[in-house]
Amino acid sequence: MGKKKVKINSNTEQIEIYPSFNPKYEEKLYLAIIFLIPLIYFFKALSPSNILFGSDWMTAGYALRDFIHYSVTHYHQFPLWNPYVFGGMPVIDAFYGDLFYLTTLFRLFIPTHVVWSYSIILHVMLAGFSTYYLLKEMGLSKKSSLIGAIIYMTGGSIISQVYPGHDGKIYTSAYIPLMILMTLKGIRTERITYFLLFSLFLAFSLLGGHPQITYMFSLIYFVTVVVYLINLFSKDKRKATKQFILFAITALIFGGLIACQYLPVFSYIKYAVRGTERGYAYSTSWSLPTSELTSLIVPQFSGILNNYWGENFFKLDSQYLGIFPIFTLIPLFYYRKKWDKYVKYFFGIAILGILLALGGHTPFYRLVYLIPGVAKFRAPSMFFIFAHFSLSILAAYVLQYIIDDDNKGKFLNFLYKTLGAITAIFLIVLIAQNGLYSSLYNHFKNVYSSLMPQQQLIQKLNNFKNNYPSFISGMVFNFIILAIMIGILIGFEKWKKGFYYLFFALVFLLFLDTYKINKNYVSVEPFSQFNTKSSVTEYLIQQKGVFRVLPLFWQHSGDDYLMQYHLESAGGAGSNQLKSYQKLIGAEHTVMFNPMNLMDNNIAALINARYIISPNLPPDDELKRYPPQTRVLINRLKLFTEKDSMKPRVASFQRFSIFYNKRALNRFSIINKVIKADDNTALSLLKSPDFSLVDSAVVSSNINIRNNGKGSVTVEKYTPNRIILNVNTDSTALLLALNNYYPAWKAKIDGKKSEVIKADFSFQGIVIPAGNHKVELYFSSIYEKIGLWISLLTLIFLFATIILDVFWIKFKRR
Repeated sequence: MGKKKVKINSNTEQIEIYPSFNPKYEEKLYLAIIFLIPLIYFFKALSPSNILFGSDWMTAGYALRDFIHYSVTHYHQFPLWNPYVFGGMPVIDAFYGDLFYLTTLFRLFIPTHVVWSYSIILHVMLAGFSTYYLLKEMGLSKKSSLIGAIIYMTGGSIISQVYPGHDGKIYTSAYIPLMILMTLKGIRTERITYFLLFSLFLAFSLLGGHPQITYMFSLIYFVTVVVYLINLFSKDKRKATKQFILFAITALIFGGLIACQYLPVFSYIKYAVRGTERGYAYSTSWSLPTSELTSLIVPQFSGILNNYWGENFFKLDSQYLGIFPIFTLIPLFYYRKKWDKYVKYFFGIAILGILLALGGHTPFYRLVYLIPGVAKFRAPSMFFIFAHFSLSILAAYVLQYIIDDDNKGKFLNFLYKTLGAITAIFLIVLIAQNGLYSSLYNHFKNVYSSLMPQQQLIQKLNNFKNNYPSFISGMVFNFIILAIMIGILIGFEKWKKGFYYLFFALVFLLFLDTYKINKNYVSVEPFSQFNTKSSVTEYLIQQKGVFRVLPLFWQHSGDDYLMQYHLESAGGAGSNQLKSYQKLIGAEHTVMFNPMNLMDNNIAALINARYIISPNLPPDDELKRYPPQTRVLINRLKLFTEKDSMKPRVASFQRFSIFYNKRALNRFSIINKVIKADDNTALSLLKSPDFSLVDSAVVSSNINIRNNGKGSVTVEKYTPNRIILNVNTDSTALLLALNNYYPAWKAKIDGKKSEVIKADFSFQGIVIPAGNHKVELYFSSIYEKIGLWISLLTLIFLFATIILDVFWIKFKRR
């Protein structure tokens, strides 16, 4: 089939005319394909009765987002404080997910789980559409742009992030091509609209997406822009100056848009458990092992999900983006004389992305670690998205080179030789698979023996053994599908009349290749199954008063399940809680909840743990059948739950029992004796069995309180942002509120402002004069207010400027 061929042009869209295919419908068909691919992947998730599985999202993401929905609809206020986990923590300041993103608005009138599923689908679509239009802006044909879009949107770095529940990574991945598209359009047209839209999308990526990936993208983008402007300045000073101003405006607008989130975040850092540097080992944890680069060719190599035998503790995602973009690196060098600035740039970014993802496995990351802010992050493997994106771009270019090649005979010979070499390598590996197994097994056994405990080593080696047949079958499948793809490329020249049949066969194979892997990471279950109340939860919901629950080795000890039913937990899913509370419960060096540290009567009482959930324990005569470590744990649990203060258990179920902790302090109480002490002394006093929590409190401020008198507190109103108490005391006393201390909490006594001080190491105290008083505790952060106003005014300016720019362009065209 003949065609009109147009060379690659970086500024104008290509037009290709095929006699048997109407160009009028060509692009519509390609856009329809991009639209349909996510619907095929997530078809079952389209039903509101289903929920798309995501590990972290189900552990914590759902409960938090539903809590925001509940607070707005039930209390008619946006929650600024989350009282349900870890003694309470700020919502905005602690950077809770996508608060200032579009998804939050949708959740106000659409069920939370439905918004989650549909937002994943829409952002995968956005990744495809934005890549398609970016490649067209870069001068590629519609066909090549479609190939690049499919490779990017269906790659494991995007689709597989559903399984671990990392929606933020998907959102940011969708915005990367869109932001580059706005940049190229802005540079080409010098219209401020595109620069402002870049600011908006970068803000969306940071506010709704993944901060770590967005930060690294911003660093790469900044260096790129600086180099570009320096080069432009040497050629055209006037143009360079104008574009410098536009980029500067972009940066200012971006700063204003994110102020609503990051002004409170920066004010919170000194109080938070996160945001501190923990050393190079922490920063490089969850790096991509060098051996797992093999999984880019055969994705089953390191094992999928439960079959994973790689160096990391576990792996819930995949970097596989298809065999085709990896193969195209070979013809990319064949066409090296045709490389333009885009190919050179993205080839460099692909190498950079791989080096970043490898993290601590190469010396290169030592340099990256020196960049301000990087030391606060971990899991460098996520930076592979930059390589994934770049390889998608390069594959699209290679296809364009092949289509436009004037000397296809020479290229066909190159393809035949390449196919022959690949076939030879495949046959050698296939024939020598038993020897390869032994070699790999012994190699990784030697490597891992110095990296992990014996029990973990045995598990990894068992996984390797069980996974090896999958690796061989995966290699066979990928060889067959690659051979067919190479045959299609050969057919572009040999069977010109059937070009479109071959092209759509290539599109199908690209989809099939990644789908066979990605389907493992897309799981749907009935929402009713996820949202079912347990017997334990049913009992706790019926209890009255303000209290916390201490879950000891319950299946929901480390997640936010209790929050779904508006029950306050002493723990929860690790987030960005206050470090004073983490230190109080003996977990200051982690964000995780460790119930072992709370099996102390004083601490359990101090944190208002009124109800204790504990597993039903075996009788003493059965203990010998358990491992020694488990027996120690069982004995500790018995010692804790069989205290007189815990008897009798108030509810018993098949696997768990609930105990009522008689020693637990009330959430709000009157204290008539205070001791001034620094934090270290305070913590020692509070843990001492001789210290009376009921009568005394430890404070860091000088306050004058008598050591006698009585008082009472009743709760009139209890909401996330505001608490109203009726307090009666016959002498000046301390009102102890067992909610975490944070400076944004303010107090009023009978309408007059009063100071909130830090009491009992992590909680709140207010000095109350004698008499009957109405005490109001309310959350009010000056940083949140200033940040919100800055962002609101910036957003107004952004849209007003875009509207003026659009009208100005229309006016000039008249």
